[in-house]
Amino acid sequence: MTATMREARLIIGFTRMDVWTTVIPMPFFFIAGLQHADGSPAELTAKTVGAIVYLWLFVYTFTLNNQLTGVEEDRLNKPFRPLVTGAVTTQGARIRFLVTSALFPVTGWLLGVLWWALAWMAVTFVYNAIGGGRNWVIKNLCNGIGVFLLTAATWQIATPLTSTSWRWVIFMASIVAILSPLQDLRDVPGDIAAGRRTIPIALGDIPARICLAAGFTALPIGAYFTLYNPSPHRGWALAAALISLLMSWTIVYRLRRRDDTEHDQRTYRLWEQWFTFIFISSIVVI
Repeated sequence: MTATMREARLIIGFTRMDVWTTVIPMPFFFIAGLQHADGSPAELTAKTVGAIVYLWLFVYTFTLNNQLTGVEEDRLNKPFRPLVTGAVTTQGARIRFLVTSALFPVTGWLLGVLWWALAWMAVTFVYNAIGGGRNWVIKNLCNGIGVFLLTAATWQIATPLTSTSWRWVIFMASIVAILSPLQDLRDVPGDIAAGRRTIPIALGDIPARICLAAGFTALPIGAYFTLYNPSPHRGWALAAALISLLMSWTIVYRLRRRDDTEHDQRTYRLWEQWFTFIFISSIVVI
């Protein structure tokens, strides 16, 4: 295996659990912004390349740091990760983290989103280095802030933020802050071993599922009035709102089942796919 192929496999190994909320959906939001951007083909191409690099560094710096501080819990929850399998040493992962942490703010500066990048590095520090991710309030708040910083930067790389794009940024960040505990249902054994206090641990499994079911029941209603109803493209907006409703209420239906980690993982994957779909729809409704 060549060094390039090995490095590519390591990157995939470190980031594979996070691409549905970063690398996959954000290019669609970038395209939605690019449709409203001015500039020559060369300038738009440069912005596109820059956005791809920024997105990769955004997720890679976080996952490297997160997995460096969570090896023991990954042995229980995610034994396929590179540090657990021995695909890379702790020292090797630390070097990669230092390199990407230097490249990320430089990339943000070149693209005009330096402050968004620096803010994300601060959130990463709070979440991983000082243990904020072990407390459910701080963890969920960091998740929401992370989406806020990522979506705002993604749009701004393409074109200046507008009242419409701000509405999308704030809504999606708020939803993630409220509903991201869905991911914690699958990770309870590892989280207990690591000393984390997630919502299923703090409230209990059944109360957590009831709260999440209520949130996902209301989710498509909020999405309709915040994202789709203001759209001038009524046909596309109504279709997107209907798909959002079907996906959200499928999650509500699946939340009734307990004691099956694989089932909860698939439910969370559907939530990630809802998240991706919303940004896909931004191309035709903004």
